[in-house]
Amino acid sequence: MFFFRKKPSQPRRLIILNPAARRGDGLFEFEKVKSALREKLTDFDLYITRGPQDASHRTREALLGRTHDQIIAAGGDGTINEVLNGYFDGNRLLSRKVPLGVIDLNSEADFIRTLSELSDGYDVALQQNRWIWADIGQVELLPILDLPLPTNSKQRKEFERTIRNLKKEMQIQRRLFINIASSGLSGHIVRSLFRSRLQSGAFAYYYHSLKAFLSHKSTTARVLYCRDEKSPWEELSGPLLNLFVCNGRYNGGGMLWAPPAYLDDGYFHGVHMTPAPAYKMVWGSRHFYDGLVDEIPGVQSFQAKRILLIPTITMDSETDGEILPMMGVEGAPAARMLLFSVVP
Repeated sequence: MFFFRKKPSQPRRLIILNPAARRGDGLFEFEKVKSALREKLTDFDLYITRGPQDASHRTREALLGRTHDQIIAAGGDGTINEVLNGYFDGNRLLSRKVPLGVIDLNSEADFIRTLSELSDGYDVALQQNRWIWADIGQVELLPILDLPLPTNSKQRKEFERTIRNLKKEMQIQRRLFINIASSGLSGHIVRSLFRSRLQSGAFAYYYHSLKAFLSHKSTTARVLYCRDEKSPWEELSGPLLNLFVCNGRYNGGGMLWAPPAYLDDGYFHGVHMTPAPAYKMVWGSRHFYDGLVDEIPGVQSFQAKRILLIPTITMDSETDGEILPMMGVEGAPAARMLLFSVVP
């Protein structure tokens, strides 16, 4: 996937705005920056979304119709995620020539934090329509409960064959993400956020994190991962509190889970959290924001191109703050395993 090659003519831009961003003030926040955007970007078309998944539908429509040279998501992480998923029709990327940009509406979008750190002069790049290829993540919801860990080349081939056949034989749910996907406590937190009036900002996420931590129970799970197509699969097993699969660096309103993560290195940065005594976790929570996550009790980080999560029971899971339909939708079976893969 890509973000922002220089073109001699002025690109035709489409801004997809989520009015529900910024606690329902998305349109108000956009009006505050609209004049400045007109000055920087000259002309653009504005589309205001009308509900869930509408951003994906409008993106797909623009790409299929070849009506625009640049698509810009204006909203939070969920809006960016919807626009990203609109670039695909099933497994097919609809365009390699129309970059995806983002505009900050003071919505505290975590992906924009990563983008700001890694992009020198992002606003100028957006204006000139200069872009880079960036990795995205995909997660596939697989309806089988377990797979043996492949320990040699023969077993690895059988392992890969099983996965391929499963995808051919069944309707597999697939979601894309650009920032961070996670399973466990964080999925529980996102559900808590959606049910609460206190939904946005760092304080809201921290509050719901502590609330969920006091009620959430860990799940026995296997986490298999490999660095590339030829390296052996490794395993982390036992009680799992949370698994972060990071393409970006931040989530949860500024929690810095993956300081080493880059958007174009071809790898995920995984963060595996096991249970620890409550007082140690509360004390260690100060490192949620300073990037010293490996000093939090029970945390282990690793780098991988593919990650397979096999829990003993269904775990709440999310991608860029959007809940995954673990119980199955649209004729697809319920998920028993999650396979995360880098899409370069």
